[in-house]
Amino acid sequence: MWGIMVNGARMMCVPEKDRVPRYDRVVLRIIIENMASSDGEYEFFSTHPLLDYDAEVKGPNAELVALTAEGEALRNSTRHMVERQIDRHLKPGETFTEYFFVSDWFRMDEVGDYQVAISRKDETGSVLSAEPCVVMRI
Repeated sequence: MWGIMVNGARMMCVPEKDRVPRYDRVVLRIIIENMASSDGEYEFFSTHPLLDYDAEVKGPNAELVALTAEGEALRNSTRHMVERQIDRHLKPGETFTEYFFVSDWFRMDEVGDYQVAISRKDETGSVLSAEPCVVMRI
């Protein structure tokens, strides 16, 4: 489901699969859409999905899930990846899609339902968020 509109844009996350075998990758498709009716552009930047998005993952017992070693190393990196920063501009009606590999960065080792909440800041500092989605590990 779409999250609340912010600065004329909205965001949604959709699991590539609702039921994912235990050792397969859990992948979310993140869609940002500019809903502005005038000619205003929605602006944000991209570096790396783990740095661009704030993610909170809750496991089968509703506890917060820890980062993997790779996720911890990237999140704690002092390098800001400025050399990879891309300024994005969406015209009214345009969408931007990218993929967030949840299980690469968060420990999702148990069987059961995982709730994933995703948000990000735009260039104004406003927070754009999607409705939490649920992925089942089988």
